[in-house]
Amino acid sequence: MDGLHHPPLSISEANDILNLIERHPLILNEKWYVIGMDWWKTFISSIERGETTGVPPIDNASLCDRVSKQYVLKKNLIEKQDFILVPSAVFVVLRDMYGVVVEERDIIERNVSYSSSLLKSLRIEVYPATVRIARSDNITKEHVLEIFSTEPFDSVRKRALEVLDIDENSTVQCYLCEDGQYRRLNLTDLDTLLSQDDLVVVDVLGEDGVGLLGYLTNKSKTLFGKSSTVLRNGLTTATNAHLVQKSYRPGVCGLENLGNTCFMNSALQCLSNVREITEYFRSGRYEQDINEENVLGMHGQLARAYADLIGQLWSGTSRSVAPRKLKAVIGQYVQQFSGYSQHDSQELLSFLLDGLHEDLNRVKKKAYVEAKDSDGRPDHVVADEAWQMYKMGNDSIIVDYLHGQLKSTVVCPKCALVSVKFDPFCFLSVPLPPKEKLCKISVTLVPRSLNRKWVKYTVSVTRSTTVKELREMMQMQPMLDSGVILFGIISNKALVRVMDDDESLLDAHFPPMHQIFAYQLTGANEMATSQMNIVQVRNQLISTKDALTVPILMATSSTDSLNSDFIKESVLPRMKEYFARENIRGNGTTCTGNEDENINDVDAPIWQPALITYSDFSGASEQLSIPDDRQPLKWPSSLHKSNKAITITFLWPPNTIRDYRREASDNLQDKELVMRHSMRRAVAISECFDLFTRQELLSDDNLWYCPRCKEHQRATKKLDLWRLPPVLIVHLKRFHFTRWSREKIDLPVEFPLSGLDLTGRVVDTRCGKFVYDLIAVSNHAGGLGGGHYTAYARNGDDWYDFNDSTASAMGQPNDSIVSKEAYVLFYRRRFTDTEANMEIESED
Repeated sequence: MDGLHHPPLSISEANDILNLIERHPLILNEKWYVIGMDWWKTFISSIERGETTGVPPIDNASLCDRVSKQYVLKKNLIEKQDFILVPSAVFVVLRDMYGVVVEERDIIERNVSYSSSLLKSLRIEVYPATVRIARSDNITKEHVLEIFSTEPFDSVRKRALEVLDIDENSTVQCYLCEDGQYRRLNLTDLDTLLSQDDLVVVDVLGEDGVGLLGYLTNKSKTLFGKSSTVLRNGLTTATNAHLVQKSYRPGVCGLENLGNTCFMNSALQCLSNVREITEYFRSGRYEQDINEENVLGMHGQLARAYADLIGQLWSGTSRSVAPRKLKAVIGQYVQQFSGYSQHDSQELLSFLLDGLHEDLNRVKKKAYVEAKDSDGRPDHVVADEAWQMYKMGNDSIIVDYLHGQLKSTVVCPKCALVSVKFDPFCFLSVPLPPKEKLCKISVTLVPRSLNRKWVKYTVSVTRSTTVKELREMMQMQPMLDSGVILFGIISNKALVRVMDDDESLLDAHFPPMHQIFAYQLTGANEMATSQMNIVQVRNQLISTKDALTVPILMATSSTDSLNSDFIKESVLPRMKEYFARENIRGNGTTCTGNEDENINDVDAPIWQPALITYSDFSGASEQLSIPDDRQPLKWPSSLHKSNKAITITFLWPPNTIRDYRREASDNLQDKELVMRHSMRRAVAISECFDLFTRQELLSDDNLWYCPRCKEHQRATKKLDLWRLPPVLIVHLKRFHFTRWSREKIDLPVEFPLSGLDLTGRVVDTRCGKFVYDLIAVSNHAGGLGGGHYTAYARNGDDWYDFNDSTASAMGQPNDSIVSKEAYVLFYRRRFTDTEANMEIESED
């Protein structure tokens, strides 16, 4: 299809398209489109050359296969490698501008849907489930049916019958064709019964309730007995008990994809190769631990379904098996895992392990025991007490081998109360350093000196660039007075909040209406930050309360007085930067009718009494008044311990300010600030553990309630490793979400295949050495909108690559295992069998 008549894109509009793709949030049910990377690179190259014409029509031929006269997306394509996803607003512009080659093939529409009904996380369903369908009276004529996770069953049925030219009021029976054999299929259980690209044959029933396949099935039972099955060509066969079966290495067995279930297959292959748990199921010992009365479990159904699957995987009789029964049980209890959606392997693994634990919990009746505070007692006493309390309600094979204990230390910033708690864990979800991608942001510097122009800096930053780093760079600039620089986020000419030193500049800059201002604070030269109080000065119209200017930030010491002299001598002179008329005297005092009869009262700001508020930027404020006798106004005692400020608001009458500048930005000086960035190529797993155990300042959305202060505080929190399990699962947090952005951190993580030594990181020194060897890895290739999960696992001394139904030997594994696709790591602790038994017995 040729492009429509559309004016050529300007370079600016093309760049806006690129920015929109990066920042456009996912919105439920919104449409996105798949574009092949070959065409996209051509488009990007034209932009880089400063051209937007001469780009060919959109062509997705490299992404599609022709199946049954229909175009379907090829399997296992990887986002940002094979294709890119663009929102509808972008695709419409590109299609109108350049057109498409084949409309049926090149317009690949996908919807935004929930990937998790529990967490309400959104994702783009690139790969719907696909099944082949055919009529029983014309089996050779197949059609491909795509089934999206959000589509109701009635809609799927209607589309299927329409494609097959069957009246929707007909009574039909469906059969699943597997290995040339037919078996009845309940369509309401499609998500648990179908493998990807299975053939479903629809049999139209007659008035007697029997169809063609039903007739052949009944006939075959009469001729050959109940063990006979109908073959695809309509012939029959009887079971031969003496058939020779091919043998395979136990555990080296693929798992069939049941429609975007590669995430589940990856998790199952990893867990299957935890030999201690697998042997527990294979030996049948799990039966004695089944807890059918546990209301938190699944009445033993999950444990038995998993045991059945383990039996198949390790029987050595199959190249691949379909985990239908296990998926059916999981989907029955957790709605988010039913259907055909792609999910997260770690999320599935978390549910599976929790479900197995509850199904196999040896504690039949849980007793509620209230956790005790540390109260200054030794850590080992508090930790052992917490662990024993946990084991009183949680005792299973999962806890024995996979659960550990973390130490959490929280410190109140107001009263210095230290709270220490010990919590169990099953995964160590360790963060990765932010994705290194250079982006340009603008930062406006408001200098201390009244004689200097404001400067608009264009700065190239990465997500790891902090406020502290930019401040240090600014303070090195020539012609800039020395002084404290405070960074604030401004939106609609109002201060949203003051920024922390370790805050990412890029994250703060993402919301479209946010601007970053750097204030060189007046009076802050010799002042320690801990002694500094912040004063925000605002200018508003008295009638509408509309802000006339961006606010000015100033600093005073907690020992200084806030009185009328401070306002006259320190605050009012700054107003000259905004207002061209000399409404404020040069000596810093305000002109009133009593002081100067030649200047009208209305030319002066109404500051007596000024509107002064004590604000925490959340909207709550308390109006204060300035003492007439110049006595100091008492500073709030907690002011210097938090991001709170005194706000002084000048209210101006309308029609009296003849020529105020909207901002000092009318006369900005533009500069580019070059910061040195070393783009890292990989990260060591030790850095991830460093980030996990680093002390952090809690966000405003995650305040801690201090039992001593009786209020929520922005406390500091630190995690430490206390007790590590025999099998340690490390989850690399590759997916980064904010309100304004989403991305996958595809930085390679360097982790050892053997000899991961965590001894020095375990705070409890009583437990000997903690050295681990790798046994399995769950991998994710691709981006957020698509991708594919696989697994690497060690079987004996050999490593195998598990890719859905395929299991293949890897040879020398080092280079392939340690990659940017590694997502969940399984490590087994080194110790002798005797030590292992002692470890388990000590926990009973």
